Amino acid sequence: MLKPAEVDYLFEKFGEVLTPTEVATTIRASDSFIHNIINDGKLPCYRVGAHFRVLKPDVVSYLKASAGQPPEGAGGSGN
Repeated sequence: MLKPAEVDYLFEKFGEVLTPTEVATTIRASDSFIHNIINDGKLPCYRVGAHFRVLKPDVVSYLKASAGQPPEGAGGSGN
């Protein structure tokens, strides 16, 4: 599991604006997962034409906030 202190290091090489694919590749998630959290409003984004762009500080904030929490649907109470 990703630790909050590791998040900044992951994104050091990137500029301030990232594509969803860059985010997905860096955290080893699927593109569809990144698009889902964008569509759910959990990760703010901007549209440039037909393409999404996310700001690095928003990605870092999202990851730090979710670090240490189990993924949605994992374990749970069976509800």
